[in-house]
Amino acid sequence: MENNTLESTQPKRLTRGGFLTALVLSVTSAVGILQGCSGGGGGTPDPGITREALIGRWRADSMSAEGKNQTCPGTINLADGSSVDCGNNGFMDLKADNTYTGSFGITNMADAGTWTFSGTTLTLNSSTPGAAAFPMTVTTANATTLVVVSDGVTVNHTKAAAPTAVPTAVPTAVPTAVPTPTPTPVPTAVPTPTPRPTVKAAFSYTGGGQTFTVPAGVTTIKVKVWGAGGGSAGGSGAFASGDVTVTPGETLEIRVGQGGQSAAYGTTTPSAYLGGGTGHSPAGGGTPQSGGGGGYTSISRTSNGTVVVVVGAGGGGSYYGGGGGGLATGLNNRIYDGKGGFGGTQSAGGAKSDGGSPGANYVGGTGGRGGGGAGFYGGGGGGSTGAFGGGGGGSSYTDPLANFVGATGENGGDLTRPPGGASDSDYGAGAGVGGAYDQPGGNGRVVISYLG
Repeated sequence: MENNTLESTQPKRLTRGGFLTALVLSVTSAVGILQGCSGGGGGTPDPGITREALIGRWRADSMSAEGKNQTCPGTINLADGSSVDCGNNGFMDLKADNTYTGSFGITNMADAGTWTFSGTTLTLNSSTPGAAAFPMTVTTANATTLVVVSDGVTVNHTKAAAPTAVPTAVPTAVPTAVPTPTPTPVPTAVPTPTPRPTVKAAFSYTGGGQTFTVPAGVTTIKVKVWGAGGGSAGGSGAFASGDVTVTPGETLEIRVGQGGQSAAYGTTTPSAYLGGGTGHSPAGGGTPQSGGGGGYTSISRTSNGTVVVVVGAGGGGSYYGGGGGGLATGLNNRIYDGKGGFGGTQSAGGAKSDGGSPGANYVGGTGGRGGGGAGFYGGGGGGSTGAFGGGGGGSSYTDPLANFVGATGENGGDLTRPPGGASDSDYGAGAGVGGAYDQPGGNGRVVISYLG
């Protein structure tokens, strides 16, 4: 029997005002949960419907709305411009203890909650974050068929058959003559379809913009992005990953940030590519060299300049480490002398410390010692001639990404610091690391994958 679901999802996203994770199941049906469609109700409920008739596993067969009929899987476009989709590979179990579980085939998303039935109204109360209670009118329910109506859409379901009990064999007398059995035809084997391969494209620091053209037939890509690390006890870069809706033939611009450098005594580092704040080492030595902040890493659409994702870099260090790149807010490392620069936020650059300058949009602040890491908003510069503070880390930003995963970097120290997402299967050795004392930070990295 075929598994079917009705569903649509709004992806997880990080907004400019801060990271906001919101997964909303707006149209789902393994037992006819519907919302957001136009039109009125339909059908006359059967007054003889019982709670016991609802218990079991149900799968959607077909649906109808505004006089249109559709078997599953399929889509009905509604007059108000919206639509309802009937997918596959899903089910909904209504259990006798008034709990339910389900699995929705399009996104392989699990759901669970409680259910109630009163009169002819079935209500599912989902425990999935962001979901709500969904009522529907049951018009027919018996041992094999369930018909529900919600906001003008009628969905027909079939109940999964219960396992058939195997009877206990009873010995029988062997007949004198045993007829020769007729050979059973051997069915022709159905070849297993070859799975589509996953194609990956990796991008490293080059000092300039790079492009990726969406291949024909590809409408969704997965992006994984690492920000660069700060130099000399620098903080490491942040990490962000998610699915992006694209158009075949569309071009994306990839910009990979440079790791922050370490300043020789009596010199100032150059600004790392893509906004890293400069670091300064006073003449005379005696303490570890200071480092500059790393550059941010980003993906944007060339057609209209829309930013898809910007990932923050780590701040440069000094005697004390720089702040790690962050998600909604960059990190700072002010636990020791209180002279470290602050991390960038979703609306402003990080504040400076003594002798530094604050961060700005896409730019880390200049450091009296450690420079600020770049990001959506850069971290402030840290320290001064007599203060050993590191720069703050840069913040990150994403356009709405489905299946979002993010991780902050780490504050710097005397040893190399790993970036966020260092355990990801597509991570490249050295990318986004915060540099050890007197060593540069690691460059950023981007990996784009799609089904070929």
